[in-house]
Amino acid sequence: ALYAGDLERAQTTLEEGLGIARESQSRTGMAFALLYLAQLALGQTDLSKAASFLREGLGLQRAFDEEGTGVRYLATSAALLCAQPDAVCAATLIGAIAGLCESAGIRLPPAYLGRHAVIVSATRARLDEQTFRAAFARGYTMTMAQAFDFALENSAAGIARAIASSGRSG
Repeated sequence: ALYAGDLERAQTTLEEGLGIARESQSRTGMAFALLYLAQLALGQTDLSKAASFLREGLGLQRAFDEEGTGVRYLATSAALLCAQPDAVCAATLIGAIAGLCESAGIRLPPAYLGRHAVIVSATRARLDEQTFRAAFARGYTMTMAQAFDFALENSAAGIARAIASSGRSG
């Protein structure tokens, strides 16, 4: 429903799934539901809600040794950071995604590729080439744990700056 554009049904289904995962204490179920709820909130331009879902989900995902879902979280975090004033942070996460995918021999799933390409292009457009390359290189060398820490620290700070500059709560 989320990728088909039926956002209302997606939200209902994901919230129900998150509730079931919480009741059954399924950390994997919670992590996936939170990831997709964050993507839904981004699609609705609710940055505060997206950041909240990402913070909780990144905390859960940190316990798993699974690169595929980890880079999906980082791609969603990069999208959140791209929607904020500081594009350097988004470029850093874009570099982390590239480095982690290469070192693990994985790729973003097809459903992520189009959106990720848009995020990369939008981030590049907001930075000069030297700044983009430097931030990308900094991220490229990060471990998954370092990239998660970076995403957590910068999404919270970026949301606070965005709210302060816009005068609204998201």
